[in-house]
Amino acid sequence: NIVLGAKQNKIWGFDGVCPPSTTQEDMFHVVAEQTCRDVVNGYNGTIFMYGQTGSGKTYTMYGAEDKPDAEQYMGLIPRCVAYIFDYIENDADIETFRVSCSFLEIYQERPRDLLNKAKHQDLKIRLNKRHETYMQGLVEHPVESLTEVLQLISIAVANRVTDSTDMNAVSSRSHMLMKMTVVIKLKNGTIRIAYANFADLAGSEKVKKSGARGQRLEEAKAINKSLSVLGQVIHSLSSGKGKHVPFRDSILTHVLRDSLGGNCKTTLVVSVSPHRYNRSESINSLRFGRRCKLVTNKASVNRVFSNEELMKKLAILEAKNDELQQMLKQRAFEAFTNSELPKQ
Repeated sequence: NIVLGAKQNKIWGFDGVCPPSTTQEDMFHVVAEQTCRDVVNGYNGTIFMYGQTGSGKTYTMYGAEDKPDAEQYMGLIPRCVAYIFDYIENDADIETFRVSCSFLEIYQERPRDLLNKAKHQDLKIRLNKRHETYMQGLVEHPVESLTEVLQLISIAVANRVTDSTDMNAVSSRSHMLMKMTVVIKLKNGTIRIAYANFADLAGSEKVKKSGARGQRLEEAKAINKSLSVLGQVIHSLSSGKGKHVPFRDSILTHVLRDSLGGNCKTTLVVSVSPHRYNRSESINSLRFGRRCKLVTNKASVNRVFSNEELMKKLAILEAKNDELQQMLKQRAFEAFTNSELPKQ
């Protein structure tokens, strides 16, 4: 629970509250470990980082930029990657696997592949056969170890647009989405296909505090606008009022449509500052988090059944079919017998 003010009686409940003393390892166990288990078992998973600028979102997600290999400072993403590869390597039931990663930046409502050096990129949002959204043109790079993923993270973070403001010396001026696709084939022939989305959202900011001018001001407007649309989407999903949900009003919400009320297990991390100077921003972030708890997703296992499993399911269906036919015959016989009885 979070209590606002010593004299106020306002208490907001969350699934967990991590104080400033929380270590990166503790954050992983509280926030992301269950998501990793879900992904290797075939469930889609998403972790959002939300909060004002300078509140520690990128550090929590990726770790210390100057010490990316130091285990003590590793963020949620490197720890999730390490967990998934360790699980795959030690599970005796797994025959083969395939893991790939992509990094998408949304800068002023323009999507960009952070691992593509081309200046002009034609990325478009599409729907696949399962009616899931994906970014056409975004390349997924195959990886086989944590080291390879860390190398891609280093490139992506270096290519991301950042700048200095009065609120943050290294302020992210764009949203950054990492997608990790995991395909696992078991020895019995079953195939599990799932993805892990990691969304490091640019922080909301008040222009008077951040001192944004010129290009930085335009970036702040685009960031605040997309976060406003995200809030509208969450409000529409949580309230249940009206059939229209404005996913398409922003690239961010359009890309993450399945993570917001779709086939996905989603975790939101609200990063807030305990300082009195940031009180209003912290309260707004906490309100957003409370609203998100009211959204219900419909997650299901993504897998392709083996021939053995399909034959078992077929046998069960045939048995049920035989049982229903016997019931119908019995009812027909009883109805015929009753109709033949002489009336008293």
